[in-house]
Parts: sequence; structure tokens; C-alpha cells
Amino acid sequence: MLNRIKIFLTFLLLGIGISLFTSHPAQAQGSFIRGDINGDGVVDTVDLRLVLPVNNDEGCRARHDVNDDGDFSAADPDYLENYLFFGGPPPPHPFPNCGFDTTLDFVSCQFSSCCTLATACNDKIDNDGDGFTDYPDDICCTNACDTLETAGNTQCSDGLDNDGDGFVDLEDCTCNDSCDNSEEWVDQCRDGIDNDGDKFIDLDDCGCSDTCDLEEGPQDQCRDGIDNDGDGLIDLADPACCNNCTSSEFFLYRPCDVDGNGNWTLIDVIGLVGMVFKGAAKPSPLCRADCNASGGSPTLTDIVYLVNKVFKGGPTPLLVGDCCKP
Repeated sequence: MLNRIKIFLTFLLLGIGISLFTSHPAQAQGSFIRGDINGDGVVDTVDLRLVLPVNNDEGCRARHDVNDDGDFSAADPDYLENYLFFGGPPPPHPFPNCGFDTTLDFVSCQFSSCCTLATACNDKIDNDGDGFTDYPDDICCTNACDTLETAGNTQCSDGLDNDGDGFVDLEDCTCNDSCDNSEEWVDQCRDGIDNDGDKFIDLDDCGCSDTCDLEEGPQDQCRDGIDNDGDGLIDLADPACCNNCTSSEFFLYRPCDVDGNGNWTLIDVIGLVGMVFKGAAKPSPLCRADCNASGGSPTLTDIVYLVNKVFKGGPTPLLVGDCCKP
């Protein structure tokens, strides 16, 4: 009886071991060369600049784990740089030849990234004559094993108006090149329609800075002939309207007044620092974070401008857009 129990336990443990081994990601992985990020069979400086980030390489992330520690970090390009330039140790197996990862970790390679034959994306020839050769320089090559440098049948090369805005392929503003696979957004600023219902169309609308702007909004309340805030004052007669492109009659904002309390204080400086250096949320309208009327997102220049105002009595932030309250 005791022997039968031993035999049973032995087979049970073997079964568990086999199950664990066969569920190890490496058993289902494709082959690759560690550090050969572009899959051309050679680990070189091109791969060094492609090691990080790994977000766009869901198919074979394992080749980015150059030091084989089961993680992706600055240590991987450092390891490869040390190998390429300073005589450091080479990447662990599989290297320099194509093979499977035998390390027990969960960094996967779902398909083979080793090209057995020369393809259009690793043959050092500009096959489609667009001035770019092979992966990663030719954007149509998703990896070095691709057999075509040309776009194929993408939305930006299929001759169709996929988003129904009247513009086809490279005529559509959302198509940067023929390899883009989405026309996606209607180009509201050249479609001949009053999309935001303010009686102004395309480039006549203040929301359109050029024909490739995707949206006309918000409504140009300060030239629509309507008393939007019900105070008896319409458009430029309303003090909230700095000019006819001010989008709202309802509110009056100060430029660089980050917290919206009507004053420029240390709190506003701290808010700007958080936006510029820590990715903090930006105020609405964005001109509340614009001190020098440069437009766009806040920068170090805006911080310096506001610090000078708050602590040294420097110039007042400049009126811009919806922020036209002095």
C-alpha cells in the first residue's frame, strides 16, 4: 500500500512539473535574437536606439530584455551600449544566433522575429522609391521580416473616402503618409458645414486655425448676434467679449490665473510648475496657464514670467484669447 502511495505521489509531482514546464511562456514563444530589435539578424547601433520603449512591440517583447532580467528598464540600453562600445558582456542566450528563450520569466515573444530570407524590409534597398530604406526607417515596414515596403491596402492608400469628409487618402489631413491605416476623423474645418452651429463655416470660424483642424468648436459666442448669458448685452457690447473670436459671453478670465481666483499668487506659480514638470491637469480655458500670450501649453517661460510678476513686480501677464481680463 505504501509503495502505491509513493508511486502515485511520484506521478503527481511529475505531472505538476510537466504542467509547469509546458506552461512556461518560452515553450510557446517564437525564436529571436536577444537585442536584435529590428529583426535584421544583427545587433548594432540601430537596435540600441530601438530598445526602449517596448510598448509598440507586443509581438516580441523578449528581444528588448537585453540583460535577461525579466524586466524593461534603462538597464537594457545601458547593457547593450556597454557591449557595443566598451567591450562588455554580450546579451545572454539566444545570442548571437536565433533561438528560444530558456529563462523562466514572463517576457514573451509570440512570433519568430528571425528572418530566414532577405525581405524588402531588410535588403538595404529602397524598394518603393520613397526615399526610405528597410525597417525602421521606412514606416511601411512594421518589422524587418515584412516582405513589402509599400503601403498595401490601408485607408490612406485605398482610394476611398473612409470617413466621408470628401477627402481621399493623402488629401485627408489625418493621413500623414500612405501607410496610415485610418482616415478616422472628419476634417471639420474644410467640409463646408457649420459643425458647431454658430453660423460660421470652416476658416471663417474662429475655432479653425487651418484647414486641417478637426473641430470648429467651441461656438463663437461673441459674434453670433445672441445674448448668450442673458445680461442684455450682445457680442462685443458684452464686457466678457475681448474680441469677436472670444468663445464665451459668460465668463471673464485672467491670463495665467491658474486657480481662477482673480489674482496672481504663489499658488498659481505652483500650479504652473506642476503642469510643466509633473504633468498636472491644465485649466480651462488653457490661456489661464499662458502668461506671455504665446498660445498652447504652458512652458518654463510662463513660469519665469509669473515668478517675475508675483515676486518682483514684473509685467502683467498678456491678454490672450478668452483671457482678456486685465
